[in-house]
Amino acid sequence: MARSSNADPQVRVWVLATSVGMLGAIGLAGGLVQAISRATARQWNLDSTPEILALYAVIGFVVAIAQLPVLWRHIRGIAFWPLIGIVGWLGLGLVMGKSIDRTSDMIALGAVPAAFTGLGLIWLIRSPRSHTVRSA
Repeated sequence: MARSSNADPQVRVWVLATSVGMLGAIGLAGGLVQAISRATARQWNLDSTPEILALYAVIGFVVAIAQLPVLWRHIRGIAFWPLIGIVGWLGLGLVMGKSIDRTSDMIALGAVPAAFTGLGLIWLIRSPRSHTVRSA
């Protein structure tokens, strides 16, 4: 017997947008590494902090762009969301670095971007120029 789901449809849309954004971001980041390596005729040094942070910034931007349509319906003035996503993922890059090799890294993988974007969302909602829109 199939179990009915009581999950809010908005939650499903958010999870879908985030998942699509993550898949797209990982693909794009990998493609950028390959393109830059070929264009510069040198292997990208993934031990380099600036290069790793650039990849985290791309991931944060793409995930935020995928989430933007979901938030746009509910919060006006959400144009800062991609910047908040970049900051959140850069924070992860600074905390975690280049490898996921400890349990704490796995926790950081979810917690650090979520903390930054959560605080950013609170800031946007409380901002005087932001007005929440009634959901349909």
